Amino acid sequence: MNRQILVVGLPSAGKATFLAALWHVLHSEEIPEALRLSSLSGDAEYLNAIKDEWIQYAPVTRTSQQSERTIQMSLLDPVSKAQCELTIPDLSGETYRHQWTDRLWTDAFEKLAKDASSLLVFVHPNQLIEPIEIAEAKKYLPEDGNDPHGEPGQQSASVAVEPVWEPERAASIVQLVDVLQMISETLGRKFRVAIVVSAWDLLKDTKYKTPEQYIEDKGSLLHQFLETNPELFDFKIFGISAIGCSLDDADAKRDLQKKESASERIKVVSGGSSTHDITAPLKWLLEW
Repeated sequence: MNRQILVVGLPSAGKATFLAALWHVLHSEEIPEALRLSSLSGDAEYLNAIKDEWIQYAPVTRTSQQSERTIQMSLLDPVSKAQCELTIPDLSGETYRHQWTDRLWTDAFEKLAKDASSLLVFVHPNQLIEPIEIAEAKKYLPEDGNDPHGEPGQQSASVAVEPVWEPERAASIVQLVDVLQMISETLGRKFRVAIVVSAWDLLKDTKYKTPEQYIEDKGSLLHQFLETNPELFDFKIFGISAIGCSLDDADAKRDLQKKESASERIKVVSGGSSTHDITAPLKWLLEW
């Protein structure tokens, strides 16, 4: 069984950190129910480097557009013994942002989109560009476009009007929905979408008790887009804390270092259940 999961997310959405933690879990086999790695066709040196950063609580090196790569893994489910060849394109967040701002994508990306069997979409609470409300936007607009000292309809040359909106400043959720819409039109069939709220630990003291609540509120457009198009999407929402705590929280890091294995730092939440198995979204996307 061959599957290609397309990883989608804007810059600093948590994709590289997820990949680092995933590589550790696959390589260490510390989580009994997690998927197992049979073989790898890809840049093992890169995966080991970001895994070492993850273990040491260092910021994981982000993928740049110049260092994009494709990782192919042969995976085994230890429970069902099912096997598959999994391809994960490791793309930069800037690639997706440019698709929004420039309204273009490359022939190479179009092939990746057409070959995708499912999507893994990342949303980071600290990197979310919030939408500007109409009342707020009005503050930046002139009350009218007329020169009070000239003829009606004549623009004043002395008043400089600063632009209040640029494509890259659009709300993150709007950008993601646009990318999903383009991919769905390219695929032309129903597929699975796993939404990942990364750095889930950052929301532990907020009103959001589940990742579903967070997406329904902060990502309402995304949630509505997926829910109202059941003929296109089968979706599930996960909250994932891949590192386990904020990199600035020294006390939390000391507590996590007392755990028996590094994999126990990971927390994956969905549908009211919690696990250390970071391969859980992949299992769902693979329909295992």
